[in-house]
Amino acid sequence: MQPPLHGARGRLRRAGLLLAAAGVGVSAAVSMIAWAPASAGEDSSRLRSAVQAGQIAPLENLLSAVRRDFNGQIIEIELESESTGFVYKVKLLGPQGHVSKLEYDARSLALLRTKGDGVAAARKR
Repeated sequence: MQPPLHGARGRLRRAGLLLAAAGVGVSAAVSMIAWAPASAGEDSSRLRSAVQAGQIAPLENLLSAVRRDFNGQIIEIELESESTGFVYKVKLLGPQGHVSKLEYDARSLALLRTKGDGVAAARKR
């Protein structure tokens, strides 16, 4: 039996900087997700189960929410388990070249926190 997803202290990461440098778009990057520390097969199964159970929103929905709220290029996404639940942590390269950090509740996709010099410039009005 697999441990519950809430017990995992791993991170969901997408190597956006490397993919951008290689000329690969975000849609291709979405399919290149890894979860640590368990094996890729077990992790993708656990993540799929968590999405189906409503514990976390699908990554595609997060991408839509970020694009709805901010201008810029998504360069990294992490999924972290915190005491209050799961949080998507997003790094965004804004239109003026500043990197902003955004945190979204992984279930509701409500924007929880923002940090960085370029947040105001990147936010859509």
